[in-house]
Amino acid sequence: EENAKYRSYLKKTVEFDPDILKRYVNFMSNPDERTAIDQFGWGDKYFGVCVLLATLPGLPMFGHGQIEGYTERYGMDFKQARLDEQQNEGLIARHQQLIAPLLRNRRLFAESADFVLYDFWTGYGTVDENVFAYSNLCDDQRALILYNNRYGSTQGTIKMSVGFLDKQCGTLRQKSLFEGLRLPWEENAILAYRDSALGLEFLRRGVDFRDHGLTLDLRGYQHAVFLDWRHLQPSEAYPWDRLCDALHGTGVYSLDEALSQLRLQPLVDALHRTIHEETIRGFVIAAYTALTRELELESQGISPPTKAKRARTKSGGKSLKAAPPDVAPALPPLEGGVIEFIQGAQRFLEQAENLARLDGVTLPDSSAPQPWCSIDRVTAGDSSAASGANAIAAAAIRLPWMVLKHPETIQSAARNILPSSDIHTPSAKTWGPVLAWLVLRFSASPAAALTLYDTLRLRHVFAEVFSAIGVQGEQAWRAAALVRVLLLMSQFGSCSAAVRSEEFWSDADARWLTGVHGDATEPEYFIQESFECFVCWLLLPALIEMGRAPQVQVKDAQHITELAANLAYAAKVAGYQVHRFLEVLRTADLKEQHKLQLDQAIAAEQ
Repeated sequence: EENAKYRSYLKKTVEFDPDILKRYVNFMSNPDERTAIDQFGWGDKYFGVCVLLATLPGLPMFGHGQIEGYTERYGMDFKQARLDEQQNEGLIARHQQLIAPLLRNRRLFAESADFVLYDFWTGYGTVDENVFAYSNLCDDQRALILYNNRYGSTQGTIKMSVGFLDKQCGTLRQKSLFEGLRLPWEENAILAYRDSALGLEFLRRGVDFRDHGLTLDLRGYQHAVFLDWRHLQPSEAYPWDRLCDALHGTGVYSLDEALSQLRLQPLVDALHRTIHEETIRGFVIAAYTALTRELELESQGISPPTKAKRARTKSGGKSLKAAPPDVAPALPPLEGGVIEFIQGAQRFLEQAENLARLDGVTLPDSSAPQPWCSIDRVTAGDSSAASGANAIAAAAIRLPWMVLKHPETIQSAARNILPSSDIHTPSAKTWGPVLAWLVLRFSASPAAALTLYDTLRLRHVFAEVFSAIGVQGEQAWRAAALVRVLLLMSQFGSCSAAVRSEEFWSDADARWLTGVHGDATEPEYFIQESFECFVCWLLLPALIEMGRAPQVQVKDAQHITELAANLAYAAKVAGYQVHRFLEVLRTADLKEQHKLQLDQAIAAEQ
């Protein structure tokens, strides 16, 4: 660590003739010295010095056994090793990660014509001689290397180089960091670069390099290798300047990812204003009111009055005592948080579509919108179903009543995944994903909604909003995946068609949500509890479509919910094996088809 002495050696060389640097052979040990692993260890200090070895002009030379981490010093007269040493796999792996990429790019570091050595000025107005800072160029490639060869931390700025001989004019001169890296002069230039040591990317304005240089904190034995310099031009579609100001010099693993999140921030804010605690409370209160009225009517054995009954009452006709109600109660007018949700959802969709068009995304043609769901063999409600966002939101209010109509075998799973009267299940967990899906349900077609979800990466938007309402950790991402699965299912037309398709079960989200596990040597299995909740969730579009009707028949609700019970039973018969489950469904379909053909033949004979 004779850092000042070594820096002085480098400075005197570039003052005399910088081209001498490229004739040097740089090494950390030779056969007459202690081994590199003995002198430098195999931690940050070793790799910091090794970075200097790999990036200084000249020829890098590694000692025998240096990469493997051998500690025995080999004499020139040794015929074979005297110690039986094992390779240091950790050291080799870190060589592959940090040093090998630099050696593969030696063309950038080997020459000395554009090599510039800098002083690292601390806040006390002194040069920290323990820090080696230099840059080099090759064609359109740039590299800036810093290494603190000392145990203590330091902070400082590099702006001006040390003096070097300008061979064209024969005098000593200095370069700024801006000149040394040949950075663009445009006032609005945004520069991106990557630290290969940390794997982070940074953004900086070109004028900041020109006026202030680069200020860094370096812990003991820390090195930084800044590569992959790019000149980015800000635009409306790519606001790199806004991202640069938002990052404040901090690094990110992906600038493209950070830019995407920045551009999505207006969508996140809009969705926060649409789905929040007050919104959920509004739906919970409205659903509780509707469910309470239904339970009161059931306890009295009175069905909700129909138009015919009201007409008979007004005309003096007798009102007969009704059987237990066979239709859902009429819903109260929408108000409060429900109305605010509908308005916010429409604003969110408008912003999402505008952002998609700005990105050049072509949304599917909505002139002939694809149905969101086909309700298998349910006729009631289709012709009289109300249209518009209000009807869809009103249908959602009926969900707790519909959950009560699930068969007993699947009732627990339905309460765990869908809004219900169960006070033990947090409302944010069940209502949050439903409201997120309703937001996209207001769009023209499921194909358009799926395009928005994937191209705008709405998974991240939904997950952030779910976290804000109390769905934390992995559950927030699972809730976002639930939304996408419904959009994907709509491409198959119905729940029945989707679950019979191998393509649907090969989707990563469907497999994750049902806990599919297994490998090439073993069958793939569902997790029972996850599968039962999943199939109940898949019924949501059908329940919403049915709930849009002014009057919902109980038998129709029971018919839809029986599908979840039947699928859960089929999975049980299949032993929760994925492929056997599909075979069970195909066998059942063949039996049903054969029975139908037989009935038709009998009817024809008669």
